[in-house]
Amino acid sequence: MSDNFLRLVPYDPHWHPDAPAAAAAMKIASGLFPLAEHVAVEYEEGVTFFDAGANTESVHCPFCGSDLEDWWGEAMDRARRHASKTFRSPRRAATRPRR
Repeated sequence: MSDNFLRLVPYDPHWHPDAPAAAAAMKIASGLFPLAEHVAVEYEEGVTFFDAGANTESVHCPFCGSDLEDWWGEAMDRARRHASKTFRSPRRAATRPRR
């Protein structure tokens, strides 16, 4: 049997919800998934790669839509080998949309 995870990842990797917002999110998730064995809020330090394994459908550039699956796999491997949590996007000329 495999486990399934629902991860909510903020746009800003350094942002964390305050305690009341985190508790409210847990309450909503518990209501949406009443049979879940475990519902929790977990924080990561900075940028983190989440590997969905066989559940990965695609990896695309959020700016131009280019397929980045090969680059993503190589970037994750490089980050693991060098214990790095930073990487350069292959689309350095793209600008991030303002929010």
